[in-house]
Amino acid sequence: MENKIIKILKKLVSYKSINDDASAITSCYEYIDKQLSFFPFIKKIFKQNGVESRTWSTVNSLTPEYILNAHLDVVPAPGSMFDLKQDNDKLMGRGVSDMKFAIASYILVLQEIYKSTKKLPSLTIIITADEERGGNNGVGFLVKEIGYRPNVAFVPDGGDDNKIVENAKGVLQLEIITTGRSAHASRLWEGEGAIEKIADTVNNLRKKYPYPDEPIWANTLNIGKISGGAQTNQVPDSASIFVDLRCLPETNIDKIIKEVEIICPNCQVKVLTTGEVFHVDRNNLYVKRWAKLISSDDSVFINEHGASDGRFFASVGIPVIVSKPIGGNIHSLDEWISLKSIVEFSNNFKKFLLNEK
Repeated sequence: MENKIIKILKKLVSYKSINDDASAITSCYEYIDKQLSFFPFIKKIFKQNGVESRTWSTVNSLTPEYILNAHLDVVPAPGSMFDLKQDNDKLMGRGVSDMKFAIASYILVLQEIYKSTKKLPSLTIIITADEERGGNNGVGFLVKEIGYRPNVAFVPDGGDDNKIVENAKGVLQLEIITTGRSAHASRLWEGEGAIEKIADTVNNLRKKYPYPDEPIWANTLNIGKISGGAQTNQVPDSASIFVDLRCLPETNIDKIIKEVEIICPNCQVKVLTTGEVFHVDRNNLYVKRWAKLISSDDSVFINEHGASDGRFFASVGIPVIVSKPIGGNIHSLDEWISLKSIVEFSNNFKKFLLNEK
C-alpha cells in the first residue's frame, strides 16, 4: 500500500488548492472523482457563497451509516511545498497532514473493500474546500442546510499521533475598533491618536488573557492583525485589531463578548465569526470501536486546542471521530506525516468500516 499512498498523495499535493485558486480546487476534485470511478457512486456538487463541495454516496440518502469527511483546501506555501518529498518514513509537503492524506486513505481503503467484497458499506464521502476559512459554506452548509445526518462522521483532522479528540475549544473572532481625531503630525495636540488607543486596548486584553508559553487548557486570545493610519505624518483617526479567542467547552460566548467590551471601553466590538465547541461521548459504540483498534487504554482520548469541521456534526448530535496518523508541523514550512502511520491508519480504517476486530 505504501507505493499507492505515495502515488496518490503526490498528485493531491501537486494541486495548489488554496482558497482563492478555484481552478486548482476544481482540478483536484476532478482527480479525486477519477480515482473513485471504480464504483458507481451517487455524485453531487454543491455550491454555497462561491464555495464548491462534492459528495460521493453509496446510498441515495442523507442518513448513511458513515460519513467520511476531508477538506482539500490548504494554506498558502512556497511553490516547492507542492512537490511531495520523502525522507525515509516522512512524507513532506503542503497538505500531507492537513489533510490530503485522508483523501488518499479513503480512496485506497474503499478500493480494497470493493475488490474483496464487491460491495461497499452505507456511506457518503464529503470533500469540501473551505475548512481553512471556517467551514461554514462547506460542511457547515451540508449539515445545517442540506441535512446530512449519518450514524457517525469520521473527520481525521485532529487527534494527531493516533489519539481521539474528546473535547475541542470553540472559536470567537472579533474586530475591535478605536476612533480618534486626525491632525498633522507636527501638531499632535490638535489630534487624538487612534493607534495609541488600540495599543492600550492590546495591553488591557493581554492582562486578561496572558500569552501562554506552553500548552494550556484555558481560554486563549491571539491578536492576529492590526490596522490603522493612512500615512506617517498624520495622526490616525481610526485603528483596529482582529483577535481570535479559543474557548473552553463550558464557556459562555455572550459573556466573553461582554467582558471584552468592558476591557475595551469606548471601542466598537464586532463579532466576525463563531465556531461551536466540540465534544464526543467516548462510550459511543462507534467511538469505542475505533478506540479499540488504535489503543489499549483510555489515554487515547485528548483535549484539542484547534477546531475542525467535526464541530458541525457534533453540534447536531452526531458522534464524530477526530483521529489521525503520526505527523506534525501543519501550516508550517515543515509539514509532514509518517508513511507507516498512514498505512496503519488505513488498515485500521478498513477494519472499522467492516466492523472487524
